Amino acid sequence: MSPQSLYLVCYNKWMYYHWQDIVLTICIFVFNLALIPSVLGKSKPEVSTSIVTATFLTLTVVVYISLSLWFSATMQAINASLWTALAIQKMKQTKLKKHKR
Repeated sequence: MSPQSLYLVCYNKWMYYHWQDIVLTICIFVFNLALIPSVLGKSKPEVSTSIVTATFLTLTVVVYISLSLWFSATMQAINASLWTALAIQKMKQTKLKKHKR
């Protein structure tokens, strides 16, 4: 095993995971958890913020897939979905406020 690549064996001896994938997965998972109150709460970020964030997170999913960081790609796809949900929720809130006037 090279010092630059530490691999963790997972059940099957043919499946190896980069330690970076594990660390990124944990970090993104925590970000996902931190985003849940915004998704469930009444206060939402601006639509433009949510759309730009979701777009660039989706681009990082492609990068993670190209690097075979499968767990990170999955967590990042969830994160991008949460930001997309926030954008949709904010658009609905804005539309509802305009309708009530």
